[in-house]
Amino acid sequence: MKDLPESDWKLLRLMKDTLLRRASRTALDRVKGIVIGQDDDPHKIYLALWDTLKTEDSKIGRMFDNMKRSTAILNLAEMIRNELIREDELQGFTEETKERAKEIANQVL
Repeated sequence: MKDLPESDWKLLRLMKDTLLRRASRTALDRVKGIVIGQDDDPHKIYLALWDTLKTEDSKIGRMFDNMKRSTAILNLAEMIRNELIREDELQGFTEETKERAKEIANQVL
């Protein structure tokens, strides 16, 4: 896999903390929705929380774990797939990087 251009790698590293906070906020909002939901069965709530946390942890891992220049296009593609990174934020990346990341993001898993 071809490395990101240096300028794109620097931009992604600069955005990482903001994007990680956003991903965490999204996960916490999903958890909050479960906790304050209408279900009165504590075990069902527990199971829903557990499932949601596993799912969100997996997503966050694919977006942020092992982020290095040689694999960053995959991280960026996951961010696009999970609608974490906004279109206006993508504008700072080179056209080649945006196209490659979107192509990967649109592949069926």
